Amino acid sequence: MADLGMNTYVKSSPDNMTAYLFLGTPGENQMYDVESIMDYLLEQGIAAGIIRSNVEAMVSKRIYLREVKVAEGTAATEGHEGYYEFRFSDSSAKRNPIIRSDGSVDYQSMSEIENVSANSILAVYHPAIKGTPGIDIKGNVMNPKPVRDLPILRGKGIIRSEDGNTYTAQIDGRVEYGNYKLSVKNVYEVRDDVDLIVGKIDFRGDVIIYGNVSAGVEIRATKNIVINGHVEAATLIAAGDITLKKGMQGGQKSVIMAGGSVYAEFLEFVKLKVDKDIHANVIMNCDIEAGGRITVSGKKGVIMGGTIYAVEGIESANIGNDVALKTVVKVGLSEDLLMKERMSVTRTNMLKKGIEKAEKQIDELQNSKKDILSQGSIEAKISQLKKKIARDRAKIEKSEEEHEQINSRIHSSENASIRVELELFSGTQIWIGSNCKNIIQTIKGVEFFGRAGETEIFRRDL
Repeated sequence: MADLGMNTYVKSSPDNMTAYLFLGTPGENQMYDVESIMDYLLEQGIAAGIIRSNVEAMVSKRIYLREVKVAEGTAATEGHEGYYEFRFSDSSAKRNPIIRSDGSVDYQSMSEIENVSANSILAVYHPAIKGTPGIDIKGNVMNPKPVRDLPILRGKGIIRSEDGNTYTAQIDGRVEYGNYKLSVKNVYEVRDDVDLIVGKIDFRGDVIIYGNVSAGVEIRATKNIVINGHVEAATLIAAGDITLKKGMQGGQKSVIMAGGSVYAEFLEFVKLKVDKDIHANVIMNCDIEAGGRITVSGKKGVIMGGTIYAVEGIESANIGNDVALKTVVKVGLSEDLLMKERMSVTRTNMLKKGIEKAEKQIDELQNSKKDILSQGSIEAKISQLKKKIARDRAKIEKSEEEHEQINSRIHSSENASIRVELELFSGTQIWIGSNCKNIIQTIKGVEFFGRAGETEIFRRDL
């Protein structure tokens, strides 16, 4: 039996999933022994996945002076997370209108808010499946990533099956989904024009107007607003998205406020404050503040006049015009956003201190000496303090959610840019954060952006 000499070695892969054995040529009339090689592999730290048949073949067939795989680990098999299969088009998800041949967007093509019928299947849950562990050649166990099941869907207007995996609509209406809350709710629809005779619409849900909206009208919705016709100098306020399929001519007296995004054919002389994005084909002489991005589509798409601000960035085919109309476009982190972040932290801390104070008062009252006459008064005070604590905790939860949203917006502002596909005209003023640049000569195809810690605006030609 030949000894394993200095010419023998084992080479392991960097991930310890394979090992190769190299045998030097044994002495004259000598052979290697399988068990000696197996012991040698163990001495070299190869504790699992040894391919004995390969070792035996190396010995019997005298395979020397080349590396042969003698061990192989078993990879962990990943499981999968639990997930929901939704059978409806979530109206809170991003919608995709038809793109015209010239690149502009047909906002009239955007589907209406989806309504469902009673007994329609809304969602099917697929439970999580755990993976199986693996092991490397060193004997180290490799556990798969942990998987989790998702929370149960809760809400109004739905029925959950006995096995807990199927959700159906209980009533006819509109599907609403977010943060594992699934509901079917009604929609307010107006088939005709809305004018001053109607005056004001204030609805807890979605509002759909199939006609035009006249000047002076005010529409409020706790969800989305969709207007199929033309909109004059009206006031539109929605907690969700606002879609104007034929645009808005505001006459400097119109206001749009949206907790979601705004989609419009065109916007002219409108004041907008939008938490998310704005998508349009033309923006003229508007005063805009958007928490997300502003995108103006089509080769003839233009931002002209007014002051336009978007936290995450602005993209348009053209900005300004050939007569140097003053147009101000701003992106990135604003002082207002920083102030909101500070105020959110202060508000939360004040509420927490108030809860601590109330809890201390409850302890003092509970430990105080009680007589028959004062007992009822003390219990009433304790009840009031507990109600205050519950209210303040709800306020803290809401404040912390708002703070998380603000921080997300601050983070998203870091890569903000102003991108102009065709022409950026002279007379335009651009801002990246607190840095300003006046455009004194028309530029074709350009993107401006900032860098962390820099006071300079950088340029990239397209």
